[in-house]
Formats: sequence, C-alpha cells, structure tokens
Amino acid sequence: MQQLERGDLVKVLMDDPSEVNRSKAHAQLGRLALDADNMPKALLHFHEAVDLDPTDEVTREVLRGLELPRAGQSSLFGKLWPWGKRASA
Repeated sequence: MQQLERGDLVKVLMDDPSEVNRSKAHAQLGRLALDADNMPKALLHFHEAVDLDPTDEVTREVLRGLELPRAGQSSLFGKLWPWGKRASA
C-alpha cells in the first residue's frame, strides 16, 4: 500500500474488506502518531495492525521495539520502518 493521507487511511479502515490493507493503514496511522509524539495512539494503531495481519514482521518488530526500548536507544522504530524522516536516524 502506498503512503496515504490521514483521511484516506481512515477511509481504508472503514471501507476496505482486506485485513492486510486495514493493517497497513493502522501501521501508517501509528507512524503518524509517532511523528506527533503521541505514543499511546501509536501503540494502539500498531497493535491493531499486528492483530489484523500477524504475518507482518516489520510492524511486529516496530511494536516490540516501542514497547521494549533498548538501553541507549529510544526505540527500534527508526531502524525498521521503511519510510519517513526517522528512517535515517
């Protein structure tokens, strides 16, 4: 799924019958929540994404990294997520 605007992501959540597409929309909304420093909302979206598509290893690892940050690192998010400004961090 390509990178979509927030309104389009919500439309996917409401209208798309594909669990994989809804999972990807939740993952993108989680990324947007992280960009806005809204960790509770980000965690909610990442959990929903993994619940909808348990085979998405990237999102599962992002969630694991957010929940269990390593010493000296804020999270694994920037290393695992394939797009966005934190990917280069």
